[in-house]
Amino acid sequence: MRLNQALNIGELSAQFRTKKRLVIEDLLAPEAAEQILTCLTHKVNWGLAHHGDGGPEVIERPRLDAMTPAERSALDETIYARAREGFQYRYRCYPMVEAYLGRKDPHLALHRLFEFINSPPFLQFARQITGMERIVRADAQATLYAPGDFLTLHNDFDPQKGRLIAYVMGFTKHWRSDYGGLLQFLDQNQNIEEGFLPRYNSLMLFSVPQNHAVTCVSPFAPLGRYSVTGWFQDATAVPQQTKARYGMS
Repeated sequence: MRLNQALNIGELSAQFRTKKRLVIEDLLAPEAAEQILTCLTHKVNWGLAHHGDGGPEVIERPRLDAMTPAERSALDETIYARAREGFQYRYRCYPMVEAYLGRKDPHLALHRLFEFINSPPFLQFARQITGMERIVRADAQATLYAPGDFLTLHNDFDPQKGRLIAYVMGFTKHWRSDYGGLLQFLDQNQNIEEGFLPRYNSLMLFSVPQNHAVTCVSPFAPLGRYSVTGWFQDATAVPQQTKARYGMS
């Protein structure tokens, strides 16, 4: 794993300061990006993430496969009903932090990517772009938005989790805006200020909090919206298990 050496950190930092959000294209060296795309499209056993009665929930692949069509339909209706009333999401998910710390699926290239995102050079890269010197780590999840998947309006603020900068590392090729799955930023009246198209080998960064949503993926979209997402965080967010794994005090 390595960054594209042609990236101009000074220019990127200046762009980020303007709106506190930025899209960086051609982020990784080409071979690294292709390795992650292959992993996401062919090697990940996706669960289904949604906001349940008790908060965030991921239904793992074996349980999903065991559901009858009627059970899946009922689950979808429950998810959509909550979306009509307020915050909700539905997308395919692979929790990278839990898998990494639990040494699950060690063959996946996603583990190498998680290590890379948390390496001193990459964290310093994030600090330089955003000006956030308090960044000490990043969490991560792999996501796949398939037709019908979405993420409703929210701002990412959570005082207990030390979120400083949100990121979306994109691995989607040949995407069109009418497929949906756009990351949109909204003002206080829910008017769209700016929208970002899913792009291959890209990194979207934005400061927390900002109102945003991911638009519903169209039923005619022939592809999936693949990404690795999370937050760059300060030291208050680092759990003891992670500190021990990384040798942090």
